[in-house]
Amino acid sequence: MPSEYRPATSVETFLRRINQVLQSNKKGQLYYRGHEWKSFDAVPSVSRLEAHEYNEDSMIKQLLTDHPFEFEQDRTTFEKLVRAQHYGLPTRLLDVTKNPLIALYFACQGPSEEKDKDGEVIVFAPGAERIKFFDSDTLSCIANLSMLTFNQKEYLKKHFEDCRDLVKSVYPEDRGKYIQALVENFNAVEDVERLVHYVRMEKPGFRARINPIDLVNIVAVSPRKLHKRLIAQNGAFLAFGLYWENPEKPFFPMDDFEITEIYIKRQSKKKILKELNSLGINTETLFPEIDKSAKVISDIYKG
Repeated sequence: MPSEYRPATSVETFLRRINQVLQSNKKGQLYYRGHEWKSFDAVPSVSRLEAHEYNEDSMIKQLLTDHPFEFEQDRTTFEKLVRAQHYGLPTRLLDVTKNPLIALYFACQGPSEEKDKDGEVIVFAPGAERIKFFDSDTLSCIANLSMLTFNQKEYLKKHFEDCRDLVKSVYPEDRGKYIQALVENFNAVEDVERLVHYVRMEKPGFRARINPIDLVNIVAVSPRKLHKRLIAQNGAFLAFGLYWENPEKPFFPMDDFEITEIYIKRQSKKKILKELNSLGINTETLFPEIDKSAKVISDIYKG
């Protein structure tokens, strides 16, 4: 079996695999996500249940209405989504980390004896254009999709596809004219104006001209560290646009978004967790909230 396909069985073998990825990576910043079950799809939580997807806008608006003081520090819809997800609300954000060992910790959760419960760490290597800061206009457009109704988002998908096909037939070879015409055609409808309205609520000077390609992308974002867990887990996010495409199985071309999967043998999970604990990576350090700390202390004194 080629070494790149061999599951990691220790922190050492895992870091060896990570080093191979680092050596071959030409993109720059890497992001990591651990799954206790390797068959788990890397898609945002709001897409996992049809009722949540249909009511995305209602859920976030209800939470903001019921708990306004919890969101006082948040400047943008993205930051509100980060906090909402922290409290358990399904959103269009996918948690990742910049620390591979933290992703390894999450991949080693769950039963080590159950059949077919090998874990995995997914390594995301987005191109430079896919990496955004917390104040990015592209990010604002993607995050504020969560404020639109399900039907408005479905219309924008169909409208984008129609514009793309029409403009491609007119400018099959000229990329510059293709983009210009695509943007002009896409922005000529009411639902795009509605999205602009939400973006302008956080950015009053935002120009009413959205590039639809931004809305069908996945972008990687390093947020402001507004709560302890983000700091402890070196947290970041993948923000998903109009489509819930799994980065591992995309239906849009993703030449600038490379994916590597590192499997973790289920029989090795307990051993790896012990090794990570000796390195200071455990429940107490990754979940610094007082309720988690109390649970750890309680478990210690159970004997």
